[in-house]
Amino acid sequence: MLVAIGLCLVGIAFAQEQQSQFKNVMLPTFLKGASDECKQASFVGRKSDDTSLNRQEKDEQVEQLMETQPDNVKTAFEQYRQQVAEHAKEFADMVGDKIDAMPPQARRAANKLHFIETNPNLSQQERNDRAKAFFEALPANVQDQIKQMRGSLPPVG
Repeated sequence: MLVAIGLCLVGIAFAQEQQSQFKNVMLPTFLKGASDECKQASFVGRKSDDTSLNRQEKDEQVEQLMETQPDNVKTAFEQYRQQVAEHAKEFADMVGDKIDAMPPQARRAANKLHFIETNPNLSQQERNDRAKAFFEALPANVQDQIKQMRGSLPPVG
């Protein structure tokens, strides 16, 4: 009897989980009307987590998915993309101002690190690996200055 009740509860929980696959997942607002396939493929699934792809390759995959979506999703995606671009520019300007205010040695290192981390031709994994190797090779005082500068930035996103 307890086994039957347990299986019933597991079945109910599984059914509820299947029905609300994206209910508690934080997705961009433009995906509100998108298909579950699009949500899974572009933002929850492998495409957003694949660190072997560079930004252009990821963008191309998202573009292909968006071509299959209804017009309201495409419009919302374009608005979202514009907002992200504006925010990225504001953030880059802020980072640039903070880097410019650093001492010369730290400024050069921070600029190089920023270039590595934002290089669109590198995959996420390559950017992470190169940035880590570069940062770890810096003198401790320069590392501290970069950490302090980054600690003064607002969170991204």
